[in-house]
Amino acid sequence: MRLIRLALPPLLARQVHQIWLFESACGLPVGDLRTVVPNGRTRLILPLVGGLTASAGSTRWEVPAGRAVLVGQWERPAVLSAPAEPLATIGVEFTTTGLAAFHAGPLSALSGEIVDVEDVLGPLARRLMERTRSAPTPLEAAHLVRAGLAAWLLGRDVPTARLSDVALQMMRKGNYRMGLEELAQRTGYSRRHLLTQFQRDIGLSPSRIQTILAFEQLYRGLAQHGSARLMIQSALDRFHDQAHFTRVFRNLAGLPPARFAARDNRFGRLFYEEAADRSPVSSA
Repeated sequence: MRLIRLALPPLLARQVHQIWLFESACGLPVGDLRTVVPNGRTRLILPLVGGLTASAGSTRWEVPAGRAVLVGQWERPAVLSAPAEPLATIGVEFTTTGLAAFHAGPLSALSGEIVDVEDVLGPLARRLMERTRSAPTPLEAAHLVRAGLAAWLLGRDVPTARLSDVALQMMRKGNYRMGLEELAQRTGYSRRHLLTQFQRDIGLSPSRIQTILAFEQLYRGLAQHGSARLMIQSALDRFHDQAHFTRVFRNLAGLPPARFAARDNRFGRLFYEEAADRSPVSSA
């Protein structure tokens, strides 16, 4: 299996974290955790060859080949499965507030959900689907998705800095330990106004997205170095104590840190590897 990341043009860099193409000759690895954890980013997922099944608790979503879906902000892990046959899937991971540039409605309506992309993005989704159907290869289809998103933004009045973006920068500089009262004082806006903006632009409250982003930073390190001990040491700068972090990690990853690190999760780690193949902007 392999993951190809497409380079992003400057027009998309503020709204899109990454666009990738995942390919496998035989579905997803047998015996692998195949766990996708919350990372503070909404996703557009389009299986081109072979379908996917996502499971979270007792809920299952079937995503057949040719159907594009949007995955809202999640606060629990999902386990993916696919038949042991060729698989090619395009993924667009938006930045934490990135989807708000393409969808005017409150993103809180998408939280914890997987929905048909046309129900949310309407004309944009239909154009993207028409483009991909004409592509001779999955990689060319991914290039067309990237070009379609960029074309949609061209000429549109997209805010350069939303209040939620400014607040997220403050959270990051504060090592994701900033309470809502402090955030209100620093931004000069009321707590109620901040909550409204976060629900609209992100889909979660400031405290909930802050917890996910703190977890994601630590999980990224685990995916790259594989050491639960190092991750827990780093967590003490962001969480009250080890017990607090362990509870958060279990809720978001499905297992305590040491047990999770001991399991094989090649599929999940693939999305955090720095040396993944890249396809340049110029080929779009």
